[in-house]
Amino acid sequence: KVREMKNWFVNLTTAVFAAFLLAACGGDTGSTNSTPKISNADYEADTYRDLPSCTESREGETAYVVDQEQGYVCKKGKWSEDDDAVEIRSSSSEGITSADAHAEEDDPASYVSEKIVPIKSKTITGLAQKGPFKAGAIVDVFELELDGKTFAQTGKSFTGKVLNDSGVFTISNVSLKSQYALLRVTGNFISEINGESVHAMLTAVADLSKREKVNVNILTHLEYDRVLYLLGKGMNFTSAKKQAEREVFAAFGIEGKFANSEDLDVLGETDADISLAVISRILLAGKTEGTNRDEEDLVEVISKIATDLEEDGEWNHYGKIGWSGHRCGGYRLSPTIEICDCNELDLLCRKTCHYFLSNRFIGHYCKKTTEGDFFCRHGNVKSEGDITACFLCADGEWLVKTEEEADEINQWGIGKDGEVKTGAVTGHKYIYDMDKGLWRVASYEEQGGTYGALVDSRDGHSYRTVVIGSQIWMAENLSYDKGLEGVTYSEDNVNVYYTWDAANNACPEGWHLPDNLEWETLYNTVKTNRTPLHAVQALLIRGNEVVGVDCSNASGFSAFPVSACNDFCYHYGDSITEDECVSMYGYACYWSATGNAYNNAYYWTIKMSRAEIYGHGDDSQDGRYQGRPVRCVKD
Repeated sequence: KVREMKNWFVNLTTAVFAAFLLAACGGDTGSTNSTPKISNADYEADTYRDLPSCTESREGETAYVVDQEQGYVCKKGKWSEDDDAVEIRSSSSEGITSADAHAEEDDPASYVSEKIVPIKSKTITGLAQKGPFKAGAIVDVFELELDGKTFAQTGKSFTGKVLNDSGVFTISNVSLKSQYALLRVTGNFISEINGESVHAMLTAVADLSKREKVNVNILTHLEYDRVLYLLGKGMNFTSAKKQAEREVFAAFGIEGKFANSEDLDVLGETDADISLAVISRILLAGKTEGTNRDEEDLVEVISKIATDLEEDGEWNHYGKIGWSGHRCGGYRLSPTIEICDCNELDLLCRKTCHYFLSNRFIGHYCKKTTEGDFFCRHGNVKSEGDITACFLCADGEWLVKTEEEADEINQWGIGKDGEVKTGAVTGHKYIYDMDKGLWRVASYEEQGGTYGALVDSRDGHSYRTVVIGSQIWMAENLSYDKGLEGVTYSEDNVNVYYTWDAANNACPEGWHLPDNLEWETLYNTVKTNRTPLHAVQALLIRGNEVVGVDCSNASGFSAFPVSACNDFCYHYGDSITEDECVSMYGYACYWSATGNAYNNAYYWTIKMSRAEIYGHGDDSQDGRYQGRPVRCVKD
């Protein structure tokens, strides 16, 4: 039975660890804000383009964009600026914010002395856990005396032992001159990574007048030095303990109204219990997968974190944890669609997965009011290629789904050639292609869209135009070159490329070169339910079959790849033709009117092999003199 319990514990934490890593550890997973929320908005994003779509179900909901320091309200299908809709750095009933993690310090009641309550013949029970401490580990209770602004050990103590391999301990007949006590557990615990035996010492400080059970774990240990520091500043114990608990959770990017740290159980099923289990695992993980830190390394890591938290309550130096980049705690990030990997009957694993997907990866819980929400995150993990993970909110939990699976197009059966249907979840328009025998995303014209026309009065050239949201765009690349310096041409003289200065003077009257905000508006208009993949696929046009992705051109923007956007082409020199480069690397790019701090310029790239759009600030000395295509937007 003991062996089964060890295996269950190891398997549980292993199965769900990838979900936490993907969000908490960073890496190429996009731009979801990984810091604690700094507003009371319903949604919070690093940039405007990261906001979810303003759908009918989100009407009236609020959002906060961090880089703009701007609040928004969802009105009639569009995020509208509203400075009064969002309160910044406020307490939120939904979780811990950067402000209220430190809220106790500004409350005068936090500095009111508390009455001393002697403890008489009390039995103290609890759980000693890193992973669970093994039977025989020593548990000590030390009497503390509130001496001025510090807790001093009086020398009186009581000793007990862990009774079984679940970490249970009991110490009887504890009598103390005050309610304040220090608990310390020393011994071997069962590694949650591989079931091996690891030696450690953990502490907890508690008010025994308010409890008979005190669990000792990694969170009680990390908050201990911070509690003593706040006591030294004159704060009373209750307030110091509450603030330190909030700060430790916030340091790991975890939000929520949680129980006290000494009430948590690494084998428990609450959101807070799950947080404790995953934090414990991250701190224990060795340099390679499936290994533990040795005792010396573990002590060093935990001590450094506790010291870092002591004076300001913030974890500023991650050190050996490897908190950012592709590796975290010795494990490689793998944001694949199998991110949860939970057995259908393993409810605790599913609950763990849902909690971390909701808080650190997706941004909100799956509940009745968000039923049917669909979310995709696109990432580029080296050696694993381009990966997209998508999730559908159904029956109270996030389910791993592709866009086509979410829309259930496989259940539509055989359609009539050219028949168009709308996906119930994503809103994508699908058309039945008789030649291919399948449903695929319909192009702009297949959806019934029509193009407008722009005739350039300067040379009589006619361009197709398309309405996308509130904007009117040229649906072809500009080709005007008369009287402009800084114009070059493709090998076949079909594509015209402009330097940044030339691009700013190239658009016809009534039209202009779009800036970054206008590109972001385009991006947010075409992306559906925070789904970057199809949002950008909708921008593309198929062209050469070698390009790869299903470039449906659903928006009508009609982007196509050109060699001027492919850095690889320049590296090959004369050994590769322009057509070969376009077919191999498949990029489209366009100038932005926005300059940057280096007196160069921004441009926007559409990568066709991955169906993605993103902005660049070209910091090279001659960046603005590169030749790139131009799309104009109507004034």
